[in-house]
Amino acid sequence: MNLSLRNFVIAGSLLLSGVCAQTSYAIEHDGPLYMAGNINGWSTSNPVVINAEEGVYTYTFEDHYAPEFKLSRTFGEDWNAFNAGGLTIDNPAGMTEAGTYELKENNDPGNFSMVKGCWTITVDLVNMTFTVDGAADAFEAPELYYRGQVRGEDHWNTMQYKFTAQPQLSENNEVVYELEIEGGLNVGDEFKIADANWNTHFSTWPQEVVEGTTKDMHYQWNANSKINSELKPHAKLTFYMPVENYTTANSYLKIESLNTTGVDDIAVDTEDAAPVYYNLQGVRVENPSNGLYIVKKGTKVAKELVR
Repeated sequence: MNLSLRNFVIAGSLLLSGVCAQTSYAIEHDGPLYMAGNINGWSTSNPVVINAEEGVYTYTFEDHYAPEFKLSRTFGEDWNAFNAGGLTIDNPAGMTEAGTYELKENNDPGNFSMVKGCWTITVDLVNMTFTVDGAADAFEAPELYYRGQVRGEDHWNTMQYKFTAQPQLSENNEVVYELEIEGGLNVGDEFKIADANWNTHFSTWPQEVVEGTTKDMHYQWNANSKINSELKPHAKLTFYMPVENYTTANSYLKIESLNTTGVDDIAVDTEDAAPVYYNLQGVRVENPSNGLYIVKKGTKVAKELVR
């Protein structure tokens, strides 16, 4: 998708506008297809049932939704039974635009996923194709969290450790997120970098993350990352997420130990915080005139068009 035609905002999250789409499947029989994913809590015993209409199965996701799911021709109380009739394509994760793909049978299928947008899918089991119609929302830089273990304690769902998006992009056109964890991390702590709803998450492969190295992170990767260096007395994580094709291009993570931490100095978001303006090169501007600026208000950072 051409990003020059898309809106771009960095705030707690970045919001884009798109046109919605729908899902269809054409097959040789009238038996249903089954979907399990974030749309139904990943339940195989209570899947979304897609029935045929004139040989075509159609499903439309709700507007501005980031679906992640599996498809199957078999109903099953567990994943083994469900995956027995699994359907997939090459590289099903992180789709960002409309297209038609070769459909394959696979009893260990990967998850289909699309970035937030309005989507319709069509599965044709006669011609074995999977078609996506619709469009992604404008690029969205999500609020991201360290979700996992902190010194052996479970913080997979606490939302306690939130990354802060920096006001300017990196020289490689990446959103730069930073997080300091007071008290550090232990060897063996497992984690992912994810949003609040697990619609967007990143993991490293291989899994181990070593201090001082920059590690590739993959979108919607199933394995957990694992700390392989003791990070004491405090830990700093820097995450680089590319603005363009972040679902398919690699993101990067760097971890390091800190002797001191700025955690206590982090400002609290308030509606009354005075906005601070920067140009696109990161230089502060006292009196912005017409143009596009990076605006920091409290801990929130966004791009804003001043007229």
